[in-house]
Amino acid sequence: MAPLAPRSAAIIGLGTIGGSLALALTRAGWHVRADANNPADRLAAARDGIHVANGTEQDRLADTVADAEVVVICVPPTSLPHVAAKVVAIVPATVPVLHTCGIQSPQALGLPPAVFRRVTGTHPLAGAVGHGFASARPGLFGGCAVSVAVPAPLQVRSAATALWKAAGAREIMACPADEHDDRMRYVSHLPQLAATALAASLADAGIPASALGPGGRDTTRLAASAWPLWHALLATNHRASAAPLRLLEAELASLREALERGDFDTVGRTWKRAAAWRASVPTSSSGARTSSASQAALQVAIVRQEPPAERRQSAAKPPSRADERRRSAADRRRAAVAKRKAAAKRAKPAAKRTVAAKRPAKSKPAPKRRGRRA
Repeated sequence: MAPLAPRSAAIIGLGTIGGSLALALTRAGWHVRADANNPADRLAAARDGIHVANGTEQDRLADTVADAEVVVICVPPTSLPHVAAKVVAIVPATVPVLHTCGIQSPQALGLPPAVFRRVTGTHPLAGAVGHGFASARPGLFGGCAVSVAVPAPLQVRSAATALWKAAGAREIMACPADEHDDRMRYVSHLPQLAATALAASLADAGIPASALGPGGRDTTRLAASAWPLWHALLATNHRASAAPLRLLEAELASLREALERGDFDTVGRTWKRAAAWRASVPTSSSGARTSSASQAALQVAIVRQEPPAERRQSAAKPPSRADERRRSAADRRRAAVAKRKAAAKRAKPAAKRTVAAKRPAKSKPAPKRRGRRA
């Protein structure tokens, strides 16, 4: 028999994610209690009808988690070990405890094994420019995908599914923590770093932001993201976060060199490859791009099966330094392969031109004349 879905939640942290989750669950009819270290965030949340405790930090925490059916920790990665240790010390073992950090492996987060076993990562692929409760909005998670770290007990996965469905998520994806972090370096960290570099380049060129059109505003939107949050994310594994930049650097170098020599065949191939990839993003019936991997139906995809026993054991253990070195080496190999492919593409048109120049022109045979029959 499936566990009953919870209807009450305690939320620790009232920034963009925590504040938006508190607002969304309150709107969905859940009983929500919340707490935050920032007095301004607590005051703003209370004004919006969210129950916020008063008193010392320990008193507020105890009041917030009392009688909660699920606890969600919405704090930066650098604060998670400290906050999670306090939460699991006073929350009954039967109550699911979730966190919303953009990274999930215990080594990257610095979580002790005992705490890691109690706290399950749930990462919503959503965000907003700004920070604190002032940037929170109840519709932030509408239609988004949420990654839930596995292995996790059925009760925890059911609670996470019910909570994020109530907040508006359309897709729940079960994913081991290490696989999640590897993918986030490309789908989250790389776009953020690319947008930051683009905005910095435009600033260095003396281009005012007011001169940008819709395309320029869209591609530099992430540059306005709060640095303290990204500092905390990137600092957890800065070498791994830097690896995807090598792929971007190789593509940019290929485009720059092709433009410098007027090789529009290379530029066109890259352009068409990028356009085809972008066209594969699913669209809703209204034509808007969605975060769902499948558009056959906007339904919640829940993975009910546990991973194989050997996968559960490997996922439960924090990755070793050797594992991190192997992943970094794999990232370097991917970048090297991309660089070689780009070099091969640049060399191919030049080789064709050289062969064509050396090949002698073929003379057309003279047409045969037909004589008249006698």
